Amino acid sequence: MTVFARCSPSTHTRVFRLAVLMTGNVHVAEEVTAEVFAKVLPKWRSGGVTDPLAYLRRAVVNETRSRHRRREHEARVLARWGGEPTVTTDPDRFALAQPLFAALAQLPDRQRAVVVLRYHDDLSEAEVARTLGMAVGSVKSHGSRGLDRLRSLLEQHDPLEPGERHERHERHERHERHERHEEDQR
Repeated sequence: MTVFARCSPSTHTRVFRLAVLMTGNVHVAEEVTAEVFAKVLPKWRSGGVTDPLAYLRRAVVNETRSRHRRREHEARVLARWGGEPTVTTDPDRFALAQPLFAALAQLPDRQRAVVVLRYHDDLSEAEVARTLGMAVGSVKSHGSRGLDRLRSLLEQHDPLEPGERHERHERHERHERHERHEEDQR
């Protein structure tokens, strides 16, 4: 049985969720997921994939970047010719997550990829570094900057009072320091 055939439904679900967070759009995420599995299949058949989930994660990040670059190019061409690009959203299903999707979409590609892989997929910094082909220090830097920017963007949609927000932020900072300390101890 091939690695592809052994790929569980939970793997597909994890890849799809990553795509949703990277694109902010369920329909686009479905396309990205299908495209990634289609592109990866030949590599699997040739035995070139040893860690399927890591390979799929990297493929999702790369496909998302490619689509983003294409979309920007199309928008420039349309603007040059006087057209207007349209954006499709699925507000019914993801209404509560819209502020998060909007904030994630404003992060640079690498920061978004690091934040999603690190905090949604719960990968270690080393695993994120391997997945994205970058140094662990770069993962830490992109993660820190991405989280700071994400916090800033989400606070604009935050119904908490400033004092409550500060208290929550302090708890989060203590938690992050504790995680870093535990990771350094390993």
